[in-house]
Amino acid sequence: TLGDPSESSSVSLARGGTTPSSFVSSGETTTTTTSSFESRVQALPRIVLMGSRRSGKTSMMRVVFEKMSPHETLFVPATSTPTLRVVDASDLVKFAIFDIPGGCELAELCHDGSQLTPVAVFSRCVALVYVVDAEADPYAECAKFAEVVAAARRVNPRLALEVFVHKVDGDLFLTEEQKLDCRREVEACVRAELADLAADATTPGSAASSGGAGPGGSTGGDAPGAQPSSSSKSVADEVSFSLTSIYDHSIFEAFSKVISKRLVPQRYALERMLDALVAACDMEKSFLFDVHSRVYVATDSAPVDSASYELCADAIDVVLDIGAIYARPTPAQTGFGGGAGPAPTNGGLGDDAGDAAGTPEGHSGDDDAPVALDAASSAGAAPRRPSSNNGAPLGGGGSSASVTLSNGMALVFDEVDASLAVVCFLRSDNLEKRGLIDYNLHCFRVALRRLADVAQACL
Repeated sequence: TLGDPSESSSVSLARGGTTPSSFVSSGETTTTTTSSFESRVQALPRIVLMGSRRSGKTSMMRVVFEKMSPHETLFVPATSTPTLRVVDASDLVKFAIFDIPGGCELAELCHDGSQLTPVAVFSRCVALVYVVDAEADPYAECAKFAEVVAAARRVNPRLALEVFVHKVDGDLFLTEEQKLDCRREVEACVRAELADLAADATTPGSAASSGGAGPGGSTGGDAPGAQPSSSSKSVADEVSFSLTSIYDHSIFEAFSKVISKRLVPQRYALERMLDALVAACDMEKSFLFDVHSRVYVATDSAPVDSASYELCADAIDVVLDIGAIYARPTPAQTGFGGGAGPAPTNGGLGDDAGDAAGTPEGHSGDDDAPVALDAASSAGAAPRRPSSNNGAPLGGGGSSASVTLSNGMALVFDEVDASLAVVCFLRSDNLEKRGLIDYNLHCFRVALRRLADVAQACL
């Protein structure tokens, strides 16, 4: 990935819980590195993950960000203490997830032996994700959610609110209509609780007790009997609802929406770049994925269709699994998980060494070399056409593939970084313009590199 090697080593310290060998030469160096890493963690934007006990918060985090099998989550113990996990996949995607144990009052929370106040929990929080167990009583859950919102909005009025109606995969939800009924019930209950909260915030007693700030960020100086402020009224309207399950793509899509909308500062620049790519290549839809978690960090301005997202997410697994078997190692692949490898000598869109199906042994990989087949060439996919380029691609290039579907559509996968990949959805006829697609993907890769450099310089 982009960035200096010391930063990648610090990330390794957080993920694996072990100190890299380069930091154990002296105690002073280790202490300095740990302190530097902790300061960076504290500065990261956060998602606060809350919900009732056994609602599935930790399981969904393990499935999405640690690639745990959904069936293995049956053996995950209940969270007993607040846990902070750092997600540092690339220079464009850096945030932390604060997993708060269920069944605990905010005043009872402790972390690293010290008391946690609402300010400590919510001051750096960008989004509050509250997990509601679809199989439990929704009214008790919604009342607790309203209490949390009141405390959080006093600290951070701009906090985004997300509700995941989780575990919609049981016997109670065999049809889509049953799932939608559950969502509507939870949504109505949440809106009722928040409406009562907004009304209580305008009473003289509530305004005084809140210290001058209501849960929606309104001041406590309103006259007695005044109507709720527009910010208080809109609290219920700001809540987003998602039906989720760890046994399908719904949990990945729900986290994708939260991350792409709330945690990527370059969201609008990336959206315009993807819009330009779609327009130039006559595509239907494009995503920029984090390949480790299958969460998209950006997409174009067209509405997201769940079926298209599922196809693109499955394509990532297929390409990476086949590439791990057949493709020759490239700097991008050897650098997976952090650490920048050496720049390729012949890097560019025409470097087919990282194609999903690889190239035959002895293939030179030059631009004038014979055409190499993609991962799905045996299934009728269009061949990969090498093309020249005038600059080094982001991360040195990686796997690429095109897959032709039976419905006349096609998927194009291009790994632009050790942890980021562009996945595009287009008509299969447009694969005949593969040279144009490759050139525009190269332009996207170069622009993404510049954007990442700017983001890194602003840290």
